[in-house]
Amino acid sequence: MQATSRAYTPIVSATTLNRVIIFLAFAGVFIAGVLSLSHVLNVELPCGPSHGCNTVANHPSAKWPFGIPVAYFGFLGYVAIACVSIIRGVIGLGNARRLVVLGYAMSAFGAVVSVGFTYYSITVIHATCLWCISSAVTMFLLFVAHTILAQRENLETERSPFDLRFGLAM
Repeated sequence: MQATSRAYTPIVSATTLNRVIIFLAFAGVFIAGVLSLSHVLNVELPCGPSHGCNTVANHPSAKWPFGIPVAYFGFLGYVAIACVSIIRGVIGLGNARRLVVLGYAMSAFGAVVSVGFTYYSITVIHATCLWCISSAVTMFLLFVAHTILAQRENLETERSPFDLRFGLAM
C-alpha cells in the first residue's frame, strides 16, 4: 500500500464549519442581547431562584469604562464574529485566510475574557450567572470551530457560494 502524504482527512467541509460558526455567533448575539436588554430596560434576568444573574449584572465589575455594561461588549463581539463569518461565506472561503485568522483571534480573546469573568463571578462575587456561563460556553465553542477551520490546509481551494442552508456542502 502506498502511504498518503496527509494523515488527516477532514470529515466536515470548511463551508459547513463556517455555517456552524455563524449559527454559534447568532446564539451568542441572542445571549448577550438578553443580557444587554436587561441593562437597557432595567429588568431582572430570568435566572432561577438564586438570582445569581442579577447579582452579577448589578455588581460594579459588570461595567467597564464610563459605566458601559460588559454585556454590550459581548454583544458587539458576537456581532463582529457573525459579520466576519458571513463576509467569509459571501466571498467564498478561498482567499479568506485573513478573515479566518481574524475570527480566530476574536473568538480566542472572547473565550479568555468570558472564562475570566465567569471565574471572577464565582470566586469573588459568589454568584453564578447561567446566562454568563452559556455565553462562555458559546464563545469557547466558537474558538474551537475557528481553531479547526484555521488548521485546514485546503482552505484556499475550497470554494462554495454562500447560502442560508445549514446542510452539508455539496
